[in-house]
Amino acid sequence: MEEKVLVQDFQEMFRDIEEILDILWKGFINNKDSNIKEAKKRFYEGVKTRLSFAERLVEKKDKDEVEKKYVTLLLSFQQILLAVENLINRVQSKVESNVLFSKKAVDETKDVYEIIKAIMKDGRDYIITKNSLLKKSVDDNREKLINTITDYEIVHQNRLITGICMPKASYLYIEVMDSMKRLARGVMDFISKM
Repeated sequence: MEEKVLVQDFQEMFRDIEEILDILWKGFINNKDSNIKEAKKRFYEGVKTRLSFAERLVEKKDKDEVEKKYVTLLLSFQQILLAVENLINRVQSKVESNVLFSKKAVDETKDVYEIIKAIMKDGRDYIITKNSLLKKSVDDNREKLINTITDYEIVHQNRLITGICMPKASYLYIEVMDSMKRLARGVMDFISKM
């Protein structure tokens, strides 16, 4: 397989994930199950469709160096997919249980979501260009995301202690934030191996 084709397949998968995250965010904000179902459907259909190239690549007996590199990248990409799947499931739990977050928690989640969007966009662009500034931007945003979540989790603990946040909402808030951290780490791991 040509490297150009493999690069394009990964870039398209990143674009698909960005679109899925946008749909998921709408469901999160509006507490709409239809958005979550659409995100989940597109995720599983997209993975199945887009990863058909991966099956061909893995099944190929005599791989050249480029193909071996991209098989390794598939393992890293799997981390990204698992983080997205976990995020979808957490948001689905929030919506199905009709758990509402406080305005503060929603604002914090939005801040983190915006950083994730930047990470995904720069990661997608890095796949094509291999521009070191984009790689640095992904790493800087990953670090910013982790620091932001750490700060928000401390504030969140205080909301929980004072009774502003309910335990069920607290659990989902932490799980959503953790999924976004895993997604950021997965993207950084992936592009560092490109």
